[in-house]
Amino acid sequence: MMVSQSDALHLLIAGGSRDTGICRLVAAAERRGCAFVACQFDPHQIPPLAWELMADELRLHGALVKPQSLFLRHDVFNALSFDHDAEKQEACAQQADGWQATWRGWLLVHPEVKVLNRGFLARVFSKPHQLILANRLGLRIPRTLIANDMAALRQRASQGDCIVKPVQGGQLTASLSDTLRHCPADVSASLMPAIVQSRLDGPEYRIFLVGDATIAFRVESALLDYRADQSSVGVVQVDINTAAIAAVLPALRSLADALGLDFCAADFKTDSTTGELVFLEVNEQPMFARFDQESGGQLCGAILDALLNNLETPRVTLNTLSVA
Repeated sequence: MMVSQSDALHLLIAGGSRDTGICRLVAAAERRGCAFVACQFDPHQIPPLAWELMADELRLHGALVKPQSLFLRHDVFNALSFDHDAEKQEACAQQADGWQATWRGWLLVHPEVKVLNRGFLARVFSKPHQLILANRLGLRIPRTLIANDMAALRQRASQGDCIVKPVQGGQLTASLSDTLRHCPADVSASLMPAIVQSRLDGPEYRIFLVGDATIAFRVESALLDYRADQSSVGVVQVDINTAAIAAVLPALRSLADALGLDFCAADFKTDSTTGELVFLEVNEQPMFARFDQESGGQLCGAILDALLNNLETPRVTLNTLSVA
């Protein structure tokens, strides 16, 4: 892609080259015709960047860029492409962390640049904090235990069907009883605490908040965690005015505001006895490619609207910036 160097680019899109969400957003920006540049990386495609802090000059491929808005997404997909090579996975993870830290730093010292979730940039992501705050704001949450005490975990498993997932995220949800079967009987504590919750029923719902827009989907899957096999998952956009979804939206908006999020996706499952939606978590960097596809591009459109509305017209020079 060739992009004219500009004193005030509309938009810079930053993320991994294998991230389908980033790729869809780049395509949507191209269709819209806005002045933008994509900074995408992988182990073989590394965009040259130089940020001179005292002069506050940011250059990509040697060309000066001054974006008015930036879409940033932490990359996990490059590492996933090396599922049988731990060394390459670690190298990809370090690369992703380095780019994320660079762009977050640049955004923190440029408060005039529009970015989604600016209020969350300097915060620590915490699932326990999310759950407590969600409950205080009126969202129903599952009965939850956070523990590595094996006696407490076994007692909880004896009280009903439960799931277990990492406190920090990054791994699939699993059955607590199945997990305990693989633990030696003489171990008193696991390596780290985990989140244990009562198992809930499908369907699962994912509600995206993007600026002022709300877009909701029903996710149908027979799997405990639908991310384990995306090919077997059914995704359908649903009306946000249906009773169950409308009931949680005011509290969900309050939660997003409290966390400093104006772009996020919240996951809910269903209480089969009441039909109520039960809050699971909110993700500040959600995967959205499949959902954008199912909505006919509404998600990428809402992201671009939130980033590009009311921006100045770029002042374009004759120089060109080449980004592979």
